[in-house]
Amino acid sequence: MTENDFLKVIDLSKHFKGLKAVDEVNFNVDEGEFLGIIGPNGAGKTTLFNLITGFLKPTSGRIYFRGRDITGTKPHERVKLGIARTFQVTKPFRKFTVVENVIISALIAKKQGKIQEHERDFAMEVLEKVDLAHRTDVLAENLPHGEVKKLEIARALATKPELLLLDEPFSGLTGEEVETLQDVIKSIHKNGITVILIEHVLKACMALSERIIVLNYGKIIADGTPQQVCMDRQVIEAYLGKRGLEFATG
Repeated sequence: MTENDFLKVIDLSKHFKGLKAVDEVNFNVDEGEFLGIIGPNGAGKTTLFNLITGFLKPTSGRIYFRGRDITGTKPHERVKLGIARTFQVTKPFRKFTVVENVIISALIAKKQGKIQEHERDFAMEVLEKVDLAHRTDVLAENLPHGEVKKLEIARALATKPELLLLDEPFSGLTGEEVETLQDVIKSIHKNGITVILIEHVLKACMALSERIIVLNYGKIIADGTPQQVCMDRQVIEAYLGKRGLEFATG
């Protein structure tokens, strides 16, 4: 294992009693890559994110980041190494303003308690990146759903990640909001951050991702370009069932 291995997952498994939520998963992510992870409900996608970010301990297997074994490290330690994530269910500090939410995330990542002027300046730079600078002093509880999703990404960016894991950022958004957020995420990736995206809005995931992994029942059933996985028989069957597969393939 070398520092050239950006993210490496080896034989990773997580069992909940008899359920194999993640089952001997292996994959690499290159620095600068945009990887999409898709699969039916219950396929193990969020469990995989929880393992990579340290919110769950694996039953077996190892996780390496930049050549370092991070399998036993805690979530806040992984943040300091450069790994950040968003959550399906967003939980901003509702009684704090937009900019305060971002500052708090930055301070938590640095373990500092006193807000300095340069931290507000940094938070404003982050908010510019997600198109929320015009909402700086609005309380988080007063934001519409689409802007709460942007704030969730801003809070992750405030930790200065090298690897950003996005868990269903497009869920519950209108078509217009999806397009706007796509542009935000595309810009984040172009600025040098490696991204892994879990998403059920397949059109957005296919448009953004350079490579896609498909999970089903905790196992990887396909790994390739968006075009390749769309034509994969196992993927079609996982989403549509055997009858759907027969219909789709003629």
